[in-house]
Amino acid sequence: MPDQSCPYDGPLHPIWECDPEDPEDGLWVFDVAELTAEELAEMLRAHARGLYAEEAAVELLIAHRHWLHDPELRTYVDAVLGYGTDRRVPMASVAWSAVVEAIRDGGLYASTSEAAMLRIAASLASYPVEVGLRHALAGLDARDSGLVGLAIAHAAGERQEWPA
Repeated sequence: MPDQSCPYDGPLHPIWECDPEDPEDGLWVFDVAELTAEELAEMLRAHARGLYAEEAAVELLIAHRHWLHDPELRTYVDAVLGYGTDRRVPMASVAWSAVVEAIRDGGLYASTSEAAMLRIAASLASYPVEVGLRHALAGLDARDSGLVGLAIAHAAGERQEWPA
């Protein structure tokens, strides 16, 4: 355990994870399985803040309404107490490359439209995944297609209000 106490005083309960040989070298982490979808959404937003393409990917994931509730996806999410100057801000990030591989290899179950939304989000988040929009959009309903359009505009710098 580090000498200093946890700098976070919010409602969540992080634990200290470190290298057993160097207890001072570690991070305060959150159990992603215990987070509500709303808590996870705010932590993902905090991590993406200021990076338009990453923000677009996160907002697409949140607005889709499926993935934040999926316990399997959460195994590909890390949630930590921020780093650098943001040591009091809970943040979360998705291991996009691992998620795309899991969908491709069948390790993460998804319907055609759920997989398309996740692949599109991953491609926006800077993961070099090829997404044929023609093929991906063909399997989406009007709501999801609209969300993709909103995400693309957001990634290009056109910040707009996302649906609740």
